[in-house]
Amino acid sequence: MYQSVAYKVGEKIKLADNCQVCRCVDGITPQVVCRQRECPQLDPVEGENCHLVYEENKCCPSRYECIEDVPENASEASAFTCIYNNITYPFGAKIYPPDDPCLVCECKEDWNGLNNSSCYQQECVFEKKKHLLEAGCIPIYHERRCCPIEYYCPEDLHYNNMELRELEGENSTENGGRCIFGGNSYEIGTELSLNDSCVKCICQVPPDFTCVHQSCSLPPSAENCVEIRSADQCCPTYDCLLADVTVTETSATEEDDSEPSTTEEGVCPTPLCADDSCQIEIPPGHECPTCVCGELQTEENPETEEYFIQFQSHDTEDVENHLAPNELRQKRSENMQTDEIQTQQSQQQWNILQEDEDEMETGETIERERELSEESNEGFDEIKAFGSKGPNTPPVVTVELEDTDFDNVIWTSIVPGCPTPLCADSSCRIGVPQGHRCPTCICKKARQP
Repeated sequence: MYQSVAYKVGEKIKLADNCQVCRCVDGITPQVVCRQRECPQLDPVEGENCHLVYEENKCCPSRYECIEDVPENASEASAFTCIYNNITYPFGAKIYPPDDPCLVCECKEDWNGLNNSSCYQQECVFEKKKHLLEAGCIPIYHERRCCPIEYYCPEDLHYNNMELRELEGENSTENGGRCIFGGNSYEIGTELSLNDSCVKCICQVPPDFTCVHQSCSLPPSAENCVEIRSADQCCPTYDCLLADVTVTETSATEEDDSEPSTTEEGVCPTPLCADDSCQIEIPPGHECPTCVCGELQTEENPETEEYFIQFQSHDTEDVENHLAPNELRQKRSENMQTDEIQTQQSQQQWNILQEDEDEMETGETIERERELSEESNEGFDEIKAFGSKGPNTPPVVTVELEDTDFDNVIWTSIVPGCPTPLCADSSCRIGVPQGHRCPTCICKKARQP
């Protein structure tokens, strides 16, 4: 049963969201099982006011389109635009109102604002987590997202009937104005004690706690910034190393030592280039100086491994002629160590680029196979398909970590160029552990008896 509509076992559930596929699956009791479609990453385009364009009844975007690029002789449909919050969207683009994270609109011919047939509310499908809700678990919402990102259960937080009994007064049997969690009742305004500085659970609307995951601002775009994290704070702070640099037309620099300081909004930080072959310049279209180290080759002239591991030769003959023999030997030894380190770093950079390309190709192949399968065979059991691993499906790597290692994890499921993993265990979370580039399933390491 979903939204007062009964579905047979194996039947596909109708949703407004084309990116979510849900079916009624048989078990001890019939339950709803869903999966999220994976979309290949499109290469970004240069230009102003560019948006992803979606075809009707399709989940994944087909291309980028910039308003300034719409030709004058374009068809009526393709030239149609929508305006919201002083932003112009091309026909087929999706609009996400910032005031309502659950509302999604599409730029169509009938667009006349948010209150029209081209807008719909996202469906969280709580039925797929029915077993957690029945066990007394509470959903965790992110400040900028509509649906829960995870669930907290009493046994996970070590809450039981013996804890916080002092909160139960004479009206403990009448819980109409109190929140219930782990067999205990709590007064309005009570905050649960969690081991997560990013999540606050407060009794606001009984009988359930309201749990919200705090959102953090994007890291500064300045170079040479160090992230600083504190155990009692959710969001990190950043210390950015600044130096007094005078930029001239010849890119000559004058530097002096400076202590690390925090960047202020509206002030251009001075970059400190790690490679001596780089130059500090202000590229066209930029307001602040940056390190210019030469452009990567284009697709017409693809990168090769030799391209990334080659280095510019430095003319040190004039310098070495003025060094004493012992100084000359020390100088050459330092240069050899530096070249070895740079070679290792460049080899690592090449390996990372190769991994990114392989992951993007794998994600595109999987999505194409899923789209073709759904269109050609309506009776195809998608739940079995994505639940089983075929020869072309990359295995989902599960990482087990101690509780203390969770602070070093970047909790996100969306990384450009990386597929979104589907965790088999609902107690696992999706994030990027230390030393990894792409999201994976992260579970708590089982304690030894």
